[in-house]
Amino acid sequence: MVGYNDPTHNTQEVPVKGKILFAAGLATGYVLGSKAGRQAYERIKSQASEIWESPAVQKTVSQAGTLAKETAGAAQNKVNSALGHATDAVSTSGDEGSSSGGSDSGTSSGTSTGGSV
Repeated sequence: MVGYNDPTHNTQEVPVKGKILFAAGLATGYVLGSKAGRQAYERIKSQASEIWESPAVQKTVSQAGTLAKETAGAAQNKVNSALGHATDAVSTSGDEGSSSGGSDSGTSSGTSTGGSV
């Protein structure tokens, strides 16, 4: 167990990032808890809602969704193709190994129990 007298022990118990996040959380809670903060929150919320519902943003969201579906389809086709090639390569190398007529590392079934595929 590392003790406090250990020279390798990190004496900085709370990282600076944690302190900054804690302070930001306190500030946010204070602002949102106050009346003026609540009004500012409501104003930001309504503006964000207006922007989200605008036709330009919805058009972009729709295009992004379509692009994501197309990209996912293309990626799936590439993965399926790669799996097909890998399966062919494994079955081809397995056929070559069983027809070589060489030693089989002591196994009687013709399959190897060690090594990598």
